[in-house]
Amino acid sequence: MMAGDENYTQSARVTGFLGWPDGHRPADDDPAENFHEASKNVPGVPPPASAVVDSLNNDFTAGLPGATVARPGRRNDALPVVELPTAAFGAATLGEQIAQRRSRRGFGPAAISLQDLATVLHAGYGVAAQLDEAAPYPGARNVPSGGILFPLEIFIAARSVDGLEPGLYRYDPHRGQLEVVRHEDVSSSLADLVIDLPSQPDIPATCGAVIFMAGAFWRSRFKYNLRGYRYVLIEAGHVGQNVLLSAGALGLSAFPCGGFWDRRVDAFLGLDGVNESVVYSVVLGSAPEGD
Repeated sequence: MMAGDENYTQSARVTGFLGWPDGHRPADDDPAENFHEASKNVPGVPPPASAVVDSLNNDFTAGLPGATVARPGRRNDALPVVELPTAAFGAATLGEQIAQRRSRRGFGPAAISLQDLATVLHAGYGVAAQLDEAAPYPGARNVPSGGILFPLEIFIAARSVDGLEPGLYRYDPHRGQLEVVRHEDVSSSLADLVIDLPSQPDIPATCGAVIFMAGAFWRSRFKYNLRGYRYVLIEAGHVGQNVLLSAGALGLSAFPCGGFWDRRVDAFLGLDGVNESVVYSVVLGSAPEGD
């Protein structure tokens, strides 16, 4: 608690106002509340190392730290890759897609095309400015990122994508490629990863692919400390919205999904669940016949 901050307001403790049923309100030491307080910006208390990193942000040629900030990403050159086609958004306007945006949970039997998958990935986390000295922010993506640190890794569990063998892939936005993590029938894996809810379709048997967004929290926290975790979640929201809008423009069905078993997904993606962990997902598929 930062009681010395003049902007600090004591948390409300009124059960009726908060809407918690009798006997079910969080304890006074609720971890979510404690984290929210601990990750607030407080005047006069800068995050550790922020001044050092800010100086690097202004010079992307400042040696290894600057290069790391400019081009974060996970890559294993020993793994095979799939080259992605160029993104193609079609004729739909942004205004139309915002007006028509809906979470569409019904999927058709057709596979989604590799180009459509490439397009939504590029919209979500693709590189806008190429890595060259003339670019103001080399490696900048199609979404904003706190500190230009890009702390997300994008994985694709592909079930029914035309031209792509079923399996798990990682998106490399700098090279426009999918890194092949492994080939497998992901239907059985997804059945163990996604929470079965009445409001959702049978995702493992009907989707084209599930895009999992994983936070590499250390990429943000080394500059922003606890607040960096907030920035990772905010960034995942930016990516998710771009994916959903571009999927709508392509005539795909798509919906955001937070209903997954975190530890199981982390194991599936090969993450340790602490320094890197899944934070969000979007389910994609072809539109039902007749739509």
